[in-house]
Amino acid sequence: MADWTENPFSNAPNDDAKGAEAFDDPSIAAASTEVPEYNPFDGTPAPDGSTVSDGSDAPPTWASKSAAPEKKAKGAAKNAVKPQKKDKVSKEEEDRLNTYAANENNAEQGNKDPNYRPANWPPFPGFCKWPCHACFHHDFRGEIPDWGYTTLKRTYQMWLFYFLVLFWNMIACFASLGCESCDNGGSQAGFSVLWFFIFSPASYMCWFQPLYQAMRKDSSLRFGWFFLNAGIQFCFGVVATVGIEGSGHAGFLSAFIALGSSDGDDKVIGILMITSATLWLIFTLYTGYIIQRVLQLYRSTGQSLDKAQNEAVVGAVSSKAGRSAVKGAVKASL
Repeated sequence: MADWTENPFSNAPNDDAKGAEAFDDPSIAAASTEVPEYNPFDGTPAPDGSTVSDGSDAPPTWASKSAAPEKKAKGAAKNAVKPQKKDKVSKEEEDRLNTYAANENNAEQGNKDPNYRPANWPPFPGFCKWPCHACFHHDFRGEIPDWGYTTLKRTYQMWLFYFLVLFWNMIACFASLGCESCDNGGSQAGFSVLWFFIFSPASYMCWFQPLYQAMRKDSSLRFGWFFLNAGIQFCFGVVATVGIEGSGHAGFLSAFIALGSSDGDDKVIGILMITSATLWLIFTLYTGYIIQRVLQLYRSTGQSLDKAQNEAVVGAVSSKAGRSAVKGAVKASL
């Protein structure tokens, strides 16, 4: 056991020095003298000529660590722009989807409600906003029977002609402001503007739409509304054709007063009023023709006053039942 306490690598002789004789080889000894011992921590040059820094020239560790957050911050800023673009795209996509959903809802409503009719008149472009949008539904071929199609189309043309008559009447009445022989030129022009903006939509609602719905639904009550309003329109046309001064109608009476003047300008204004009075006369005669034509259809289709009265009674009862149902629902909710 004492033999194991000795250093086997020492050159001291001992009884078993055979293992140490291997390190006395000349090649090993030469290598140990040629290659100096190198300590990497004392700052001396490395054996291959390169130098090893002691760390004094290296940047502080906190700077290298702070560079990474800056890069991360720049990366986060770049990424912050991307979600905005995505949000913009998603908003456009959302608007498109909302429009599509609205169209689908309209289609579903049309499928669920048999009375659903999308508005298509007046035919404003799709990009127009309120109040320039379609308010009524027109489908002459699809909703009007053959026996009433021609008459209804002529009635619609009569309404368009009435719009033109009111517009030209307004121009003639404004021209009367320069007529020296015409009295009440201011009231004449003012009333003409009032008639144009009131009677243009009112005539459509009062006698064209009732006739359209009467033929579409075969309703005697709506035929009655048409006859009432169209009769009033005929009387109004007669008054406008006469053209009382100050009434807002450039009729024959106002035109003859202007033509009787010795002033040449008044005569020109009188000729303009004659054209307006002629348009009023044509419209009035055409209104009488349409009333007579609709009356023939009314009798030929089996409509009668008794049927109109029955429809009025049924409508009143149904509306009363609807109001009572609404009141009951409100009371139940309270």
